[in-house]
Amino acid sequence: MKCHIWSYPHPSYTVWKLEDSLLSSSSRYKTEIMGLNPIEQDSLLTISSITTDDFGVYACRVYNTIGSAMAIHIIQDVNECSYNPPCNQGCKNSIGSYICVCNDGYAFTNESLTYCEDINECIKPETQTCAQICTNLNGSFLCSCKDGYTIESNNYDCKNNMDLGSGEERETDQLSMEITSETLYTVIGVCAGGLLAIVLLILTAIYCRRRTLQEDECDGFKSVFSTNVAYEQSVVKDAGNLNCYLSNINNSILKDEFPRQRLQLGIDLGHGRFGKVMMARALNISGHGNWEMVAVKTCRGSASDCEKEDLIQELDVMRKIPKHENIVLYLGCCTKQDPVYILMEYVKGGNLQSYLRKCRPSQQTATSEEISPPSAKDLKMISLGVARGMSNLHTCGIIHRDLSARNILITPNFTCKICDFGLSRDVEGCDVYERTSKGPLPIRWMAPESLNDQMFTKKTDVWSYGVLLWEIVTLGATPYPGMTVREVIQDVTMGKWLQKPFHCKQELYLLMTRCWGSEPASRPTFKEIVCDVESLLSQEAEYIELNTYQEDKYNMLENTSDERV
Repeated sequence: MKCHIWSYPHPSYTVWKLEDSLLSSSSRYKTEIMGLNPIEQDSLLTISSITTDDFGVYACRVYNTIGSAMAIHIIQDVNECSYNPPCNQGCKNSIGSYICVCNDGYAFTNESLTYCEDINECIKPETQTCAQICTNLNGSFLCSCKDGYTIESNNYDCKNNMDLGSGEERETDQLSMEITSETLYTVIGVCAGGLLAIVLLILTAIYCRRRTLQEDECDGFKSVFSTNVAYEQSVVKDAGNLNCYLSNINNSILKDEFPRQRLQLGIDLGHGRFGKVMMARALNISGHGNWEMVAVKTCRGSASDCEKEDLIQELDVMRKIPKHENIVLYLGCCTKQDPVYILMEYVKGGNLQSYLRKCRPSQQTATSEEISPPSAKDLKMISLGVARGMSNLHTCGIIHRDLSARNILITPNFTCKICDFGLSRDVEGCDVYERTSKGPLPIRWMAPESLNDQMFTKKTDVWSYGVLLWEIVTLGATPYPGMTVREVIQDVTMGKWLQKPFHCKQELYLLMTRCWGSEPASRPTFKEIVCDVESLLSQEAEYIELNTYQEDKYNMLENTSDERV
Protein backbone atom coordinates (compact mmCIF):
# COMPACT_ATOMS: atom_id res chain seq x y z
CA MET A 1 0.00 0.00 0.00
CA LYS A 2 1.26 3.44 -0.91
CA CYS A 3 0.56 6.70 0.90
CA HIS A 4 1.45 9.63 -1.38
CA ILE A 5 2.43 12.67 0.68
CA TRP A 6 2.63 16.37 -0.19
CA SER A 7 3.85 18.31 2.82
CA TYR A 8 5.40 21.69 3.52
CA PRO A 9 7.16 21.93 5.92
CA HIS A 10 8.78 18.55 5.42
CA PRO A 11 7.12 15.66 7.35
CA SER A 12 8.51 15.02 10.83
CA TYR A 13 7.47 11.37 10.85
CA THR A 14 4.92 8.94 9.37
CA VAL A 15 3.10 6.08 11.10
CA TRP A 16 0.86 3.24 9.89
CA LYS A 17 -2.07 2.00 11.96
CA LEU A 18 -4.44 -0.95 11.67
CA GLU A 19 -7.91 -0.31 13.12
CA ASP A 20 -6.56 2.72 15.07
CA SER A 21 -3.70 0.68 16.60
CA LEU A 22 -0.05 1.08 15.68
CA LEU A 23 1.24 -1.83 13.63
CA SER A 24 3.16 -4.22 15.84
CA SER A 25 6.71 -5.18 14.99
CA SER A 26 6.71 -8.17 12.68
CA SER A 27 8.85 -9.66 9.98
CA ARG A 28 5.80 -9.56 7.73
CA TYR A 29 5.46 -5.76 7.88
CA LYS A 30 7.94 -3.57 6.06
CA THR A 31 7.69 0.24 5.83
CA GLU A 32 9.90 2.53 3.79
CA ILE A 33 9.97 6.15 2.67
CA MET A 34 10.76 7.12 -0.92
CA GLY A 35 11.59 10.80 -1.38
CA LEU A 36 10.52 12.29 -4.70
CA ASN A 37 11.33 15.96 -4.09
CA PRO A 38 11.61 18.32 -1.05
CA ILE A 39 7.84 18.44 -0.49
CA GLU A 40 6.68 15.16 -1.99
CA GLN A 41 7.34 11.57 -0.96
CA ASP A 42 5.79 8.10 -0.80
CA SER A 43 5.37 5.97 2.33
CA LEU A 44 5.15 2.27 1.40
CA LEU A 45 3.75 -0.54 3.56
CA THR A 46 4.44 -4.09 2.40
CA ILE A 47 2.71 -7.08 4.01
CA SER A 48 3.95 -10.58 3.18
CA SER A 49 1.94 -13.81 3.52
CA ILE A 50 -1.37 -12.05 4.07
CA THR A 51 -3.98 -13.75 6.28
CA THR A 52 -7.48 -12.93 7.44
CA ASP A 53 -5.95 -11.29 10.52
CA ASP A 54 -4.62 -8.59 8.19
CA PHE A 55 -8.11 -7.59 7.03
CA GLY A 56 -9.26 -4.15 8.11
CA VAL A 57 -8.69 -0.41 7.68
CA TYR A 58 -5.10 0.84 7.49
CA ALA A 59 -4.37 4.48 8.20
CA CYS A 60 -1.27 6.34 7.08
CA ARG A 61 -0.87 9.40 9.34
CA VAL A 62 1.74 12.04 8.57
CA TYR A 63 2.96 14.75 10.98
CA ASN A 64 4.89 17.96 10.46
CA THR A 65 5.42 21.08 12.57
CA ILE A 66 2.02 22.48 11.60
CA GLY A 67 -0.25 19.48 12.07
CA SER A 68 -1.13 16.08 10.67
CA ALA A 69 -3.15 14.42 7.91
CA MET A 70 -4.37 10.91 7.24
CA ALA A 71 -5.23 8.63 4.33
CA ILE A 72 -6.76 5.15 4.49
CA HIS A 73 -6.44 1.83 2.70
CA ILE A 74 -8.75 -1.14 3.12
CA ILE A 75 -8.03 -4.86 2.92
CA GLN A 76 -11.08 -7.08 2.85
CA ASP A 77 -12.19 -10.28 1.23
CA VAL A 78 -15.14 -10.27 -1.14
CA ASN A 79 -17.43 -13.29 -1.33
CA GLU A 80 -16.65 -14.29 -4.90
CA CYS A 81 -19.47 -16.84 -4.87
CA SER A 82 -22.03 -14.00 -4.82
CA TYR A 83 -21.07 -12.98 -8.38
CA ASN A 84 -22.41 -16.08 -10.09
CA PRO A 85 -19.09 -17.83 -10.81
CA PRO A 86 -19.10 -20.54 -13.51
CA CYS A 87 -19.87 -23.31 -11.01
CA ASN A 88 -22.91 -25.33 -12.08
CA GLN A 89 -23.33 -26.79 -8.59
CA GLY A 90 -21.69 -25.62 -5.37
CA CYS A 91 -19.26 -22.77 -4.65
CA LYS A 92 -16.98 -22.23 -1.64
CA ASN A 93 -15.44 -18.83 -0.95
CA SER A 94 -11.72 -18.65 -0.17
CA ILE A 95 -9.38 -15.75 0.54
CA GLY A 96 -9.16 -13.72 -2.64
CA SER A 97 -10.85 -16.38 -4.77
CA TYR A 98 -13.44 -19.15 -4.86
CA ILE A 99 -13.55 -22.93 -5.32
CA CYS A 100 -16.24 -24.85 -7.20
CA VAL A 101 -17.46 -27.98 -5.44
CA CYS A 102 -19.49 -30.95 -6.69
CA ASN A 103 -22.33 -32.73 -4.98
CA ASP A 104 -22.08 -36.39 -4.03
CA GLY A 105 -22.12 -38.57 -7.12
CA TYR A 106 -20.73 -35.81 -9.36
CA ALA A 107 -17.20 -34.92 -10.42
CA PHE A 108 -15.39 -32.24 -12.47
CA THR A 109 -15.12 -32.99 -16.16
CA ASN A 110 -13.00 -30.04 -17.27
CA GLU A 111 -9.53 -28.84 -16.40
CA SER A 112 -10.82 -25.57 -15.00
CA LEU A 113 -12.66 -27.48 -12.24
CA THR A 114 -15.91 -25.60 -12.69
CA TYR A 115 -18.39 -27.98 -14.33
CA CYS A 116 -19.72 -31.05 -12.48
CA GLU A 117 -21.19 -34.05 -14.26
CA ASP A 118 -22.78 -37.23 -12.98
CA ILE A 119 -20.32 -40.10 -12.58
CA ASN A 120 -21.06 -43.81 -13.03
CA GLU A 121 -21.28 -44.97 -9.44
CA CYS A 122 -21.38 -48.57 -10.57
CA ILE A 123 -17.75 -48.56 -11.71
CA LYS A 124 -16.24 -46.63 -8.83
CA PRO A 125 -14.00 -48.94 -6.76
CA GLU A 126 -14.76 -47.06 -3.55
CA THR A 127 -18.52 -47.54 -4.04
CA GLN A 128 -20.14 -50.58 -2.43
CA THR A 129 -20.44 -53.03 -5.33
CA CYS A 130 -23.83 -54.50 -6.03
CA ALA A 131 -23.93 -58.32 -5.80
CA GLN A 132 -25.69 -58.73 -9.15
CA ILE A 133 -27.12 -55.74 -11.07
CA CYS A 134 -26.10 -52.06 -10.61
CA THR A 135 -28.04 -49.19 -12.22
CA ASN A 136 -26.49 -45.70 -12.25
CA LEU A 137 -28.67 -42.75 -11.21
CA ASN A 138 -28.05 -38.98 -11.11
CA GLY A 139 -25.66 -38.66 -8.20
CA SER A 140 -26.31 -42.19 -6.90
CA PHE A 141 -26.87 -45.85 -7.91
CA LEU A 142 -29.40 -48.64 -7.36
CA CYS A 143 -28.75 -52.36 -6.79
CA SER A 144 -31.14 -55.03 -8.06
CA CYS A 145 -31.18 -58.82 -8.48
CA LYS A 146 -31.70 -61.33 -11.29
CA ASP A 147 -34.83 -63.42 -11.65
CA GLY A 148 -35.11 -65.89 -8.80
CA TYR A 149 -33.30 -63.61 -6.34
CA THR A 150 -34.44 -61.07 -3.80
CA ILE A 151 -32.56 -57.97 -2.64
CA GLU A 152 -31.29 -58.21 0.93
CA SER A 153 -31.97 -55.60 3.63
CA ASN A 154 -28.55 -54.07 3.05
CA ASN A 155 -29.77 -53.12 -0.46
CA TYR A 156 -26.84 -54.65 -2.37
CA ASP A 157 -26.74 -58.39 -1.64
CA CYS A 158 -29.10 -60.84 -3.33
CA LYS A 159 -30.70 -63.96 -1.80
CA ASN A 160 -31.90 -67.02 -3.68
CA ASN A 161 -35.66 -67.44 -3.47
CA MET A 162 -35.21 -71.17 -2.79
CA ASP A 163 -33.57 -70.28 0.51
CA LEU A 164 -36.68 -68.53 1.83
CA GLY A 165 -38.07 -70.16 4.95
CA SER A 166 -41.82 -69.94 5.45
CA GLY A 167 -44.47 -70.47 2.84
CA GLU A 168 -45.46 -66.87 3.14
CA GLU A 169 -41.94 -65.79 2.20
CA ARG A 170 -41.95 -68.20 -0.77
CA GLU A 171 -45.20 -66.71 -2.01
CA THR A 172 -43.71 -63.24 -1.75
CA ASP A 173 -40.59 -64.29 -3.65
CA GLN A 174 -42.73 -65.98 -6.27
CA LEU A 175 -44.52 -62.71 -6.90
CA SER A 176 -41.17 -60.91 -7.11
CA MET A 177 -39.88 -63.39 -9.63
CA GLU A 178 -42.80 -62.59 -11.91
CA ILE A 179 -41.43 -59.09 -12.46
CA THR A 180 -39.36 -59.23 -15.60
CA SER A 181 -36.06 -57.53 -16.05
CA GLU A 182 -37.59 -55.15 -18.56
CA THR A 183 -40.29 -54.09 -16.11
CA LEU A 184 -37.68 -53.51 -13.42
CA TYR A 185 -35.66 -51.22 -15.67
CA THR A 186 -38.83 -49.34 -16.59
CA VAL A 187 -39.60 -48.73 -12.92
CA ILE A 188 -36.04 -47.66 -12.29
CA GLY A 189 -36.19 -45.23 -15.24
CA VAL A 190 -39.44 -43.69 -14.00
CA CYS A 191 -37.99 -43.29 -10.50
CA ALA A 192 -34.82 -41.74 -11.89
CA GLY A 193 -36.81 -39.28 -13.98
CA GLY A 194 -38.94 -38.31 -10.99
CA LEU A 195 -35.85 -37.86 -8.83
CA LEU A 196 -34.26 -35.66 -11.50
CA ALA A 197 -37.41 -33.52 -11.70
CA ILE A 198 -37.42 -33.07 -7.91
CA VAL A 199 -33.73 -32.06 -7.91
CA LEU A 200 -34.36 -29.48 -10.67
CA LEU A 201 -37.30 -28.04 -8.73
CA ILE A 202 -35.19 -27.74 -5.59
CA LEU A 203 -32.33 -26.05 -7.48
CA THR A 204 -34.80 -23.63 -9.12
CA ALA A 205 -36.31 -22.76 -5.74
CA ILE A 206 -32.84 -22.16 -4.25
CA TYR A 207 -31.87 -19.92 -7.19
CA CYS A 208 -35.06 -17.87 -6.95
CA ARG A 209 -34.64 -17.55 -3.19
CA ARG A 210 -31.09 -16.26 -3.62
CA ARG A 211 -32.23 -13.74 -6.19
CA THR A 212 -34.98 -12.55 -3.85
CA LEU A 213 -32.53 -12.17 -0.98
CA GLN A 214 -30.19 -10.15 -3.17
CA GLU A 215 -32.96 -7.79 -4.22
CA ASP A 216 -34.69 -7.43 -0.83
CA GLU A 217 -32.58 -5.77 1.83
CA CYS A 218 -34.13 -7.63 4.71
CA ASP A 219 -32.60 -7.70 8.17
CA GLY A 220 -31.49 -11.30 7.79
CA PHE A 221 -29.40 -10.71 4.68
CA LYS A 222 -25.77 -11.70 5.08
CA SER A 223 -23.71 -8.82 3.70
CA VAL A 224 -21.25 -9.70 0.99
CA PHE A 225 -18.79 -7.11 2.19
CA SER A 226 -16.96 -6.80 5.47
CA THR A 227 -17.74 -3.70 7.52
CA ASN A 228 -15.42 -0.79 6.82
CA VAL A 229 -15.03 1.14 10.06
CA ALA A 230 -13.47 4.09 8.25
CA TYR A 231 -16.79 4.79 6.61
CA GLU A 232 -19.87 6.23 8.24
CA GLN A 233 -22.41 3.59 9.19
CA SER A 234 -25.91 4.55 8.09
CA VAL A 235 -28.66 4.09 10.66
CA VAL A 236 -31.20 1.81 9.02
CA LYS A 237 -34.65 2.35 10.43
CA ASP A 238 -37.87 0.52 9.82
CA ALA A 239 -39.07 1.14 6.29
CA GLY A 240 -42.53 1.91 7.64
CA ASN A 241 -41.62 5.52 8.40
CA LEU A 242 -40.98 6.10 4.70
CA ASN A 243 -44.61 5.47 3.72
CA CYS A 244 -45.62 9.08 4.36
CA TYR A 245 -43.31 10.46 1.71
CA LEU A 246 -42.86 7.45 -0.57
CA SER A 247 -46.58 6.95 -1.17
CA ASN A 248 -46.49 8.92 -4.43
CA ILE A 249 -43.20 7.54 -5.68
CA ASN A 250 -43.28 6.08 -9.15
CA ASN A 251 -42.91 2.29 -9.08
CA SER A 252 -40.36 2.57 -11.86
CA ILE A 253 -37.93 4.16 -9.37
CA LEU A 254 -37.59 0.75 -7.80
CA LYS A 255 -35.98 -0.45 -11.03
CA ASP A 256 -33.04 1.81 -10.19
CA GLU A 257 -32.67 0.36 -6.69
CA PHE A 258 -29.02 -0.30 -5.77
CA PRO A 259 -28.27 -2.84 -3.01
CA ARG A 260 -27.44 -0.83 0.10
CA GLN A 261 -24.96 -3.48 1.29
CA ARG A 262 -22.77 -2.75 -1.75
CA LEU A 263 -22.37 0.89 -0.69
CA GLN A 264 -19.70 2.23 1.67
CA LEU A 265 -20.13 5.83 2.81
CA GLY A 266 -17.17 8.16 3.23
CA ILE A 267 -16.51 11.78 4.11
CA ASP A 268 -18.95 14.67 3.61
CA LEU A 269 -18.41 16.62 0.41
CA GLY A 270 -20.87 19.36 1.28
CA HIS A 271 -24.10 20.01 3.12
CA GLY A 272 -26.93 22.45 3.38
CA ARG A 273 -29.50 23.13 6.02
CA PHE A 274 -31.26 19.76 5.64
CA GLY A 275 -29.33 17.78 3.03
CA LYS A 276 -25.78 16.61 2.52
CA VAL A 277 -23.60 14.97 -0.13
CA MET A 278 -21.06 12.30 0.81
CA MET A 279 -18.24 10.57 -0.99
CA ALA A 280 -18.83 6.84 -1.23
CA ARG A 281 -17.70 3.63 -2.89
CA ALA A 282 -20.14 1.42 -4.80
CA LEU A 283 -19.43 -2.13 -5.89
CA ASN A 284 -20.37 -3.15 -9.44
CA ILE A 285 -22.64 -0.13 -10.00
CA SER A 286 -21.54 0.05 -13.66
CA GLY A 287 -21.57 -3.70 -14.16
CA HIS A 288 -17.78 -4.10 -14.26
CA GLY A 289 -17.44 -5.81 -10.87
CA ASN A 290 -15.17 -3.10 -9.41
CA TRP A 291 -15.39 -0.58 -6.58
CA GLU A 292 -16.20 2.86 -8.02
CA MET A 293 -16.21 6.30 -6.44
CA VAL A 294 -19.67 7.87 -6.36
CA ALA A 295 -21.40 10.79 -4.67
CA VAL A 296 -24.39 10.10 -2.40
CA LYS A 297 -27.03 12.69 -1.58
CA THR A 298 -29.27 12.18 1.44
CA CYS A 299 -31.11 14.08 4.17
CA ARG A 300 -29.48 15.16 7.39
CA GLY A 301 -30.67 13.57 10.61
CA SER A 302 -32.73 16.64 11.57
CA ALA A 303 -34.72 16.69 8.32
CA SER A 304 -38.51 16.57 8.52
CA ASP A 305 -40.83 14.52 6.33
CA CYS A 306 -41.24 17.56 4.07
CA GLU A 307 -37.50 17.72 3.39
CA LYS A 308 -37.51 13.98 2.75
CA GLU A 309 -40.34 14.44 0.27
CA ASP A 310 -38.21 17.08 -1.47
CA LEU A 311 -35.38 14.56 -1.77
CA ILE A 312 -37.74 12.01 -3.35
CA GLN A 313 -38.96 14.70 -5.74
CA GLU A 314 -35.37 15.52 -6.66
CA LEU A 315 -34.79 11.82 -7.33
CA ASP A 316 -37.82 11.72 -9.60
CA VAL A 317 -36.50 14.74 -11.54
CA MET A 318 -33.00 13.30 -11.95
CA ARG A 319 -34.36 10.05 -13.38
CA LYS A 320 -36.04 11.96 -16.20
CA ILE A 321 -32.84 13.67 -17.34
CA PRO A 322 -31.08 11.83 -20.19
CA LYS A 323 -27.33 11.34 -20.04
CA HIS A 324 -25.47 14.52 -20.99
CA GLU A 325 -21.83 15.56 -20.68
CA ASN A 326 -22.71 18.74 -18.80
CA ILE A 327 -25.20 17.27 -16.31
CA VAL A 328 -24.12 15.16 -13.35
CA LEU A 329 -24.93 11.52 -14.11
CA TYR A 330 -27.62 9.79 -12.07
CA LEU A 331 -26.54 6.22 -11.18
CA GLY A 332 -29.23 4.78 -8.93
CA CYS A 333 -30.92 5.05 -5.55
CA CYS A 334 -31.54 3.32 -2.22
CA THR A 335 -35.18 3.90 -1.23
CA LYS A 336 -36.31 0.70 0.49
CA GLN A 337 -35.03 1.83 3.87
CA ASP A 338 -34.41 5.08 5.70
CA PRO A 339 -32.29 7.11 4.99
CA VAL A 340 -32.93 7.45 1.27
CA TYR A 341 -29.82 7.78 -0.91
CA ILE A 342 -29.45 9.26 -4.41
CA LEU A 343 -26.33 7.92 -6.16
CA MET A 344 -24.54 10.19 -8.65
CA GLU A 345 -21.21 10.27 -10.40
CA TYR A 346 -18.33 11.62 -8.32
CA VAL A 347 -16.75 14.71 -9.89
CA LYS A 348 -13.23 15.14 -8.59
CA GLY A 349 -12.82 18.89 -9.06
CA GLY A 350 -15.58 19.94 -6.64
CA ASN A 351 -18.00 22.80 -7.20
CA LEU A 352 -17.29 25.75 -9.48
CA GLN A 353 -17.65 28.42 -6.81
CA SER A 354 -14.95 26.89 -4.59
CA TYR A 355 -12.66 26.35 -7.56
CA LEU A 356 -12.99 29.95 -8.79
CA ARG A 357 -12.28 31.32 -5.32
CA LYS A 358 -9.18 29.13 -4.95
CA CYS A 359 -7.89 30.64 -8.21
CA ARG A 360 -7.86 34.17 -6.77
CA PRO A 361 -4.33 35.59 -6.34
CA SER A 362 -4.67 35.98 -2.57
CA GLN A 363 -5.85 32.39 -2.16
CA GLN A 364 -3.04 30.94 -4.25
CA THR A 365 -0.40 32.62 -2.09
CA ALA A 366 -2.14 31.66 1.18
CA THR A 367 -2.28 27.92 0.51
CA SER A 368 0.12 25.29 -0.79
CA GLU A 369 -2.65 23.52 -2.69
CA GLU A 370 -1.78 23.20 -6.34
CA ILE A 371 -4.55 24.76 -8.43
CA SER A 372 -4.38 25.15 -12.18
CA PRO A 373 -5.69 28.69 -12.74
CA PRO A 374 -8.06 29.00 -15.69
CA SER A 375 -7.39 31.10 -18.73
CA ALA A 376 -9.97 33.46 -20.18
CA LYS A 377 -10.77 30.78 -22.76
CA ASP A 378 -11.27 28.18 -19.99
CA LEU A 379 -13.81 30.45 -18.31
CA LYS A 380 -15.69 30.84 -21.57
CA MET A 381 -15.65 27.05 -22.06
CA ILE A 382 -17.17 26.68 -18.59
CA SER A 383 -19.87 29.19 -19.55
CA LEU A 384 -20.56 27.22 -22.74
CA GLY A 385 -20.80 23.91 -20.89
CA VAL A 386 -23.37 25.29 -18.44
CA ALA A 387 -25.43 26.72 -21.31
CA ARG A 388 -25.40 23.37 -23.13
CA GLY A 389 -26.44 21.51 -20.00
CA MET A 390 -29.29 23.95 -19.31
CA SER A 391 -30.44 23.74 -22.91
CA ASN A 392 -30.73 19.98 -22.47
CA LEU A 393 -32.68 20.39 -19.22
CA HIS A 394 -35.16 22.78 -20.83
CA THR A 395 -35.60 20.41 -23.76
CA CYS A 396 -36.70 17.80 -21.20
CA GLY A 397 -39.21 20.23 -19.72
CA ILE A 398 -37.28 20.80 -16.47
CA ILE A 399 -36.49 24.14 -14.84
CA HIS A 400 -33.61 24.24 -12.35
CA ARG A 401 -34.58 27.20 -10.12
CA ASP A 402 -31.19 27.23 -8.36
CA LEU A 403 -28.61 27.79 -11.10
CA SER A 404 -25.43 29.20 -9.53
CA ALA A 405 -21.70 28.49 -9.36
CA ARG A 406 -22.07 26.46 -6.15
CA ASN A 407 -24.35 24.04 -8.02
CA ILE A 408 -21.94 23.43 -10.89
CA LEU A 409 -19.33 20.68 -10.56
CA ILE A 410 -16.09 20.92 -12.54
CA THR A 411 -13.60 18.28 -13.64
CA PRO A 412 -9.82 18.85 -13.86
CA ASN A 413 -10.15 19.40 -17.63
CA PHE A 414 -12.76 22.17 -17.10
CA THR A 415 -15.79 20.09 -18.07
CA CYS A 416 -18.64 21.42 -15.97
CA LYS A 417 -21.69 19.46 -14.82
CA ILE A 418 -24.95 20.89 -13.51
CA CYS A 419 -26.03 19.36 -10.19
CA ASP A 420 -28.30 19.92 -7.17
CA PHE A 421 -31.83 19.52 -8.47
CA GLY A 422 -33.42 20.05 -5.06
CA LEU A 423 -35.45 23.03 -6.30
CA SER A 424 -35.92 21.71 -9.84
CA ARG A 425 -39.40 21.06 -11.19
CA ASP A 426 -40.82 19.19 -14.15
CA VAL A 427 -42.96 21.77 -15.99
CA GLU A 428 -43.46 19.87 -19.22
CA GLY A 429 -46.75 20.95 -20.74
CA CYS A 430 -47.15 24.19 -18.77
CA ASP A 431 -43.69 25.88 -18.72
CA VAL A 432 -44.60 27.77 -15.51
CA TYR A 433 -44.16 26.72 -11.89
CA GLU A 434 -45.82 28.69 -9.11
CA ARG A 435 -44.19 28.15 -5.73
CA THR A 436 -46.67 27.53 -2.92
CA SER A 437 -44.52 25.92 -0.24
CA LYS A 438 -42.21 27.65 2.22
CA GLY A 439 -38.48 27.12 2.32
CA PRO A 440 -35.10 28.58 1.38
CA LEU A 441 -34.64 30.35 -1.97
CA PRO A 442 -31.52 31.72 -3.74
CA ILE A 443 -32.47 35.41 -3.54
CA ARG A 444 -29.34 36.85 -5.25
CA TRP A 445 -29.88 34.68 -8.35
CA MET A 446 -33.65 35.19 -8.76
CA ALA A 447 -35.49 37.14 -11.48
CA PRO A 448 -37.92 39.98 -10.60
CA GLU A 449 -41.05 37.90 -11.35
CA SER A 450 -39.76 35.16 -9.04
CA LEU A 451 -39.14 37.64 -6.20
CA ASN A 452 -42.49 39.38 -6.62
CA ASP A 453 -44.88 36.61 -7.65
CA GLN A 454 -43.05 33.35 -6.84
CA MET A 455 -43.29 32.41 -10.54
CA PHE A 456 -40.55 30.28 -12.10
CA THR A 457 -40.11 29.56 -15.80
CA LYS A 458 -37.34 28.66 -18.22
CA LYS A 459 -36.68 32.39 -18.57
CA THR A 460 -36.03 32.75 -14.82
CA ASP A 461 -33.27 30.14 -15.28
CA VAL A 462 -31.85 32.39 -18.00
CA TRP A 463 -31.75 35.29 -15.50
CA SER A 464 -29.83 33.06 -13.06
CA TYR A 465 -27.40 32.13 -15.85
CA GLY A 466 -26.57 35.83 -16.31
CA VAL A 467 -25.71 36.05 -12.60
CA LEU A 468 -23.65 32.85 -12.95
CA LEU A 469 -21.68 34.46 -15.79
CA TRP A 470 -20.94 37.38 -13.47
CA GLU A 471 -19.71 34.89 -10.83
CA ILE A 472 -17.39 33.27 -13.38
CA VAL A 473 -15.93 36.57 -14.55
CA THR A 474 -15.32 37.79 -10.96
CA LEU A 475 -13.77 34.45 -9.84
CA GLY A 476 -16.54 33.46 -7.45
CA ALA A 477 -17.58 36.82 -6.00
CA THR A 478 -20.93 37.03 -4.19
CA PRO A 479 -23.52 38.78 -6.41
CA TYR A 480 -24.46 42.29 -5.23
CA PRO A 481 -21.43 42.50 -2.90
CA GLY A 482 -21.92 44.52 0.27
CA MET A 483 -25.74 44.53 -0.03
CA THR A 484 -28.29 42.94 2.29
CA VAL A 485 -31.05 40.67 1.01
CA ARG A 486 -33.64 43.45 1.29
CA GLU A 487 -31.42 45.79 -0.72
CA VAL A 488 -30.92 43.12 -3.38
CA ILE A 489 -34.67 42.54 -3.73
CA GLN A 490 -35.27 46.29 -3.98
CA ASP A 491 -32.61 46.82 -6.67
CA VAL A 492 -33.69 43.85 -8.77
CA THR A 493 -37.37 44.76 -8.72
CA MET A 494 -36.43 48.34 -9.69
CA GLY A 495 -34.54 47.06 -12.76
CA LYS A 496 -30.97 47.64 -11.54
CA TRP A 497 -28.30 45.26 -12.86
CA LEU A 498 -25.05 43.98 -11.49
CA GLN A 499 -22.28 46.36 -12.51
CA LYS A 500 -19.88 45.43 -15.31
CA PRO A 501 -16.58 44.17 -13.93
CA PHE A 502 -13.70 46.39 -15.05
CA HIS A 503 -11.80 43.44 -16.57
CA CYS A 504 -14.85 42.20 -18.53
CA LYS A 505 -15.28 43.30 -22.15
CA GLN A 506 -18.52 44.91 -23.26
CA GLU A 507 -19.43 42.02 -25.60
CA LEU A 508 -19.58 39.50 -22.75
CA TYR A 509 -21.34 41.91 -20.40
CA LEU A 510 -23.93 42.51 -23.14
CA LEU A 511 -24.80 38.78 -22.98
CA MET A 512 -25.33 39.12 -19.22
CA THR A 513 -27.65 42.10 -19.61
CA ARG A 514 -29.67 40.25 -22.28
CA CYS A 515 -30.26 37.54 -19.68
CA TRP A 516 -31.49 40.26 -17.28
CA GLY A 517 -34.20 41.61 -19.54
CA SER A 518 -37.08 43.09 -17.50
CA GLU A 519 -39.58 41.20 -19.64
CA PRO A 520 -39.07 37.41 -19.71
CA ALA A 521 -39.88 37.29 -23.42
CA SER A 522 -36.94 39.61 -24.16
CA ARG A 523 -34.44 37.17 -22.67
CA PRO A 524 -32.72 34.67 -24.98
CA THR A 525 -33.23 30.92 -24.84
CA PHE A 526 -30.35 28.66 -23.86
CA LYS A 527 -30.06 27.48 -27.45
CA GLU A 528 -29.44 31.09 -28.45
CA ILE A 529 -26.99 31.54 -25.56
CA VAL A 530 -25.03 28.47 -26.73
CA CYS A 531 -24.67 30.07 -30.18
CA ASP A 532 -23.60 33.39 -28.65
CA VAL A 533 -20.92 31.84 -26.43
CA GLU A 534 -19.65 29.67 -29.30
CA SER A 535 -19.35 32.85 -31.37
CA LEU A 536 -17.31 34.53 -28.61
CA LEU A 537 -15.04 31.48 -28.41
CA SER A 538 -14.44 31.46 -32.15
CA GLN A 539 -12.94 34.96 -31.98
CA GLU A 540 -9.39 35.69 -30.88
CA ALA A 541 -10.33 38.57 -28.56
CA GLU A 542 -9.85 38.18 -24.79
CA TYR A 543 -13.23 39.09 -23.33
CA ILE A 544 -11.98 38.48 -19.77
CA GLU A 545 -8.71 40.27 -19.01
CA LEU A 546 -7.56 38.44 -15.89
CA ASN A 547 -4.30 40.40 -15.76
CA THR A 548 -6.34 43.50 -14.75
CA TYR A 549 -8.55 41.66 -12.24
CA GLN A 550 -9.04 43.71 -9.02
CA GLU A 551 -9.78 41.17 -6.32
CA ASP A 552 -10.54 43.69 -3.57
CA LYS A 553 -13.61 44.92 -5.47
CA TYR A 554 -15.32 41.50 -5.45
CA ASN A 555 -16.09 40.21 -1.96
CA MET A 556 -16.93 36.64 -1.02
CA LEU A 557 -19.67 35.97 1.51
CA GLU A 558 -19.44 32.49 3.02
CA ASN A 559 -22.97 32.52 4.47
CA THR A 560 -25.03 33.21 1.36
CA SER A 561 -26.91 29.97 1.97
CA ASP A 562 -28.22 31.47 5.22
CA GLU A 563 -29.73 34.32 3.20
CA ARG A 564 -31.89 31.88 1.25
CA VAL A 565 -34.98 32.38 3.39
